[in-house]
This record gives sequence, structure tokens and C-alpha cells, in this order.
Amino acid sequence: MDPASPVSNLTSAFKTLYSFLSHLPHIPPSVLSFPTPNGGWPNIPVQTLVEDKCKTREVIELLRHLPYLSRRDDDGGGWMLGPDTVSMDFSAGELWPEWIEEVQEVPAWCVWVARREGRGGGWILADARSGTLTQYTPLEDHLTIPYAQYETLAPQDRWMAHPTMDAMAFVQLWIKRFEKLVWMPVPITVGNRGEKAKVAWYFTAETREEEEDLLAEDEEFEDDGEEDEEAEDYTEEGGQEEEGAEVAEDELDGLWKDAYGEVEGRQRRDELERQEREMSEEKPADSFRGTPSGGDRNLLGRSTWDAKTKEVYDIYTLSGWPSSFDRAKCETMLQELVGRGH
Repeated sequence: MDPASPVSNLTSAFKTLYSFLSHLPHIPPSVLSFPTPNGGWPNIPVQTLVEDKCKTREVIELLRHLPYLSRRDDDGGGWMLGPDTVSMDFSAGELWPEWIEEVQEVPAWCVWVARREGRGGGWILADARSGTLTQYTPLEDHLTIPYAQYETLAPQDRWMAHPTMDAMAFVQLWIKRFEKLVWMPVPITVGNRGEKAKVAWYFTAETREEEEDLLAEDEEFEDDGEEDEEAEDYTEEGGQEEEGAEVAEDELDGLWKDAYGEVEGRQRRDELERQEREMSEEKPADSFRGTPSGGDRNLLGRSTWDAKTKEVYDIYTLSGWPSSFDRAKCETMLQELVGRGH
């Protein structure tokens, strides 16, 4: 297989994703399996794919060479790749059920590689000609075009209005959500005998904007008091600015006026001052404004977490996530959390 081909790009992306996910507490490393380097998975039903599913040679090549997470022993289902998004395993020759094809009509060179399970999840569609992945979800706010425009598209083209990225870029973004602890999986069991393994998800961002802010933040921060001693602040005249120097009130008024006009500038400044007063007055004891135990300064000031989310976050960071992660320690602590009435 050509290493520069779209199919190779897709297989490499899923190898990266699955290898990463197999280090998390909810997916055992033993379920990750790879095809033989040359022929790939021998049981992929080529005739069925061509005659019944009308798939192209590229799709067959992709399914033959993808890594897979083996189906679960308890119910034959998949593993959670992200919130309410489940893996699909074709390595034994069993393809997707017919009802999946009713979700959305797609071209012959595209194939579903992960499915939605739950309201918050999405389907992942692989394009074997372009080497891209599309996250397909029925939720309107995930569309890349206005909904009115979406409704004018032909049904078979509507998948193209959903977020699509190069496969490796898609996977790196997915991984970053875990690395930054935007997504935090907690494995649990359901039923008296624990026969069905499930996953509860905790989130440190409540909105898409908050998630984007978290993902955009720098990886490394200097500790307080350890800034470069040679760094100095200077005024426009070139001299060193005196400690505690402030901009004069009339100068601030002038800046607001120049930017927004006299009336709107005053209104904006008054509103900013009001917000600053409220922030200084409202400091609840458990607002979680300090550094969470584990020491990730990326999450300073996030005061909306509930106690359980904070505890899950602490478990991951205390277990060394992500650079020196102790999976066994994390699993034990999460099990204790679940046992206390998750």
C-alpha cells in the first residue's frame, strides 16, 4: 500500500488514535489488534462489499488495513472512542447492520467507521479517496452551514455539511481533548453481575467556546515568581516603568472615547467596572479558583465544576496524566469513586 495514499493516511490516523486510547482506563490494551502488514485482514467480505454494499476498491483496501478494537465479550458491542461514540470492528468479516445505511446516504468511496450511541455522540465517516474524516451528528449546532441552507441540500449530500478534517488532524484534535482533560472517561458496570461495561463522561468545558479556549491554551506555564528576572516593563519613552504605575483616569477616558465614541465608550467602561466589582465581591469558598491538585494551571478560574467533576479531574492528575500516567493507580481510584455511589 502506498504510504502517501489517502487510505494509508486513514489507517495511520486510527493506529495513532487506538494506540492512545488503549492507555486510558476504559479500554484494555488487549483489545487493540492490527492487520498483517501485506494482505491485511483476510476475512473482509470483498464480494459483499462490491455487490451488496456497492463500495469501491479504496473502501475495501481501507477495511482490510485498519486497526480495530475487538468487539466486547459481554454484548459484542464496541468501545467508547469519545462521548457516546463507539468503535466498529470489521476484522472478522462481519459488516455493519443494514439500519446503519439509513442514517445517511453516503458515496461508494465512504464508509462508517464509528457509530453513535446516545444523544451526545456522533458517527465517524471515512472518505477513502480524500483521506478525511467527518463527524456526523443529528444536532443542528454541529453543522458547518446554516440550517436553512442545509435543508436545501439533496439528502445524499447532507453529510458534507458536517465537520470534516484530514484524518490525522481529526485524530490529533480528538486526542488533545483527552490530554487536556476536556473529556474524562470513568468506566462503570451496569447490572448485578457487572456484565456490561459502560463509560460515564465528565467534562471540564460546558460550551464549545470553553472547549476551544482550553484546547488553545499553551502546554507550558511558568510557575508564579519564576519569571525571567531580566524581563522588565518599559514605558513608551524607553525608561523602566515604576512599580505599581497606573494609567491616569483621563487617559483611560480618552482611549475609550477614541475606540468607541464618547457615549458608547463611557457605557462600555462603566459596564467593565461593574463586572470587576462583582467579581471581587463574589468569591464563594468552593469556587475552585486555585490550582487543582495535580497542578494544571490551564484550568485556573473554572468555577462551574461540580464536586464529582473536580474529583475525577484530581484522580487523573494525581495519577500523572498525561506525561507519566499510572493507569493502574487511576483505575483503582476511579473504582473507589464509583463504589462510593457514582
